[in-house]
Amino acid sequence: MRVGRGVARRIAAIGAAGVAVSFGIGVMTSASPALAQGIPAKTCTDPSSPTGEAQPGDTITCTVDINGVLLDGSSYTVEPTAPTGAYITACGGATGGTSPDNYTSTATGTNLGGANSSCKWTISSTLPLTFNGQNQIGTEQLFIPASTAVGTSVTQQAKECVGTQCGPFTPMGVSGNGSCVGGTALPVVGGCAPGLPSSGSPSPSASTSPVAQGSPTPTGSVQGATTTPFTGGPTHPFPTAGAAIAAAGLAAGLGAFFGPSLLRRMRRLTVRGSGQRG
Repeated sequence: MRVGRGVARRIAAIGAAGVAVSFGIGVMTSASPALAQGIPAKTCTDPSSPTGEAQPGDTITCTVDINGVLLDGSSYTVEPTAPTGAYITACGGATGGTSPDNYTSTATGTNLGGANSSCKWTISSTLPLTFNGQNQIGTEQLFIPASTAVGTSVTQQAKECVGTQCGPFTPMGVSGNGSCVGGTALPVVGGCAPGLPSSGSPSPSASTSPVAQGSPTPTGSVQGATTTPFTGGPTHPFPTAGAAIAAAGLAAGLGAFFGPSLLRRMRRLTVRGSGQRG
């Protein structure tokens, strides 16, 4: 039995769309940590402060979100980098998603209440891949030392693991009123607004790599200028590109399958309308 040219073209287009969709999903779900399937960010507030600004000697509360894709079995580890001497006191997990695309994060704290403290969240989801846009994975309690100078930004770094493969620690976005000690935080990007007095520590350049606990405190302007895979989803090309490719592939496949039928129907209606006018 011979297959008409129109049918053959449709089959070929659907096949190409399938390849595009597979490639897009492959980009988003690759086991390589460099692809940054999810983009960690956190929003902080000081519950003891009327305005939510972090104050020296207080413990601030932070909500940790992953913008983008969550993979079943993946994990995220977060640790403080500034102010000097800041440490995590508690970590909490979360549940989220919309059925059947639900997920749960399990929080594990290391060295809580002291130096080299960190929180780790491990993801368990009902589907291999969860894409809800912004996914809350947990909470964190962070103590700000009483000796912290006004105008010091709260900064942290994060590491993503997929299976046994882990990426390096990279500066993550910290926003909210609690991201600046004793001052006004920058909108959206967080950290202290320029012009606030600093602690006197040298400020790293925008290209500074992740810092260890106890290192010089970056100012708010530096934190806002630093561009890393973990400062915002839209700036990281791979999850966006994967989603765009998958969407384009689906659109192409649907258009190739239904387009000819719609055109034939429109043509028949046009011919029928011309006949009635005649």
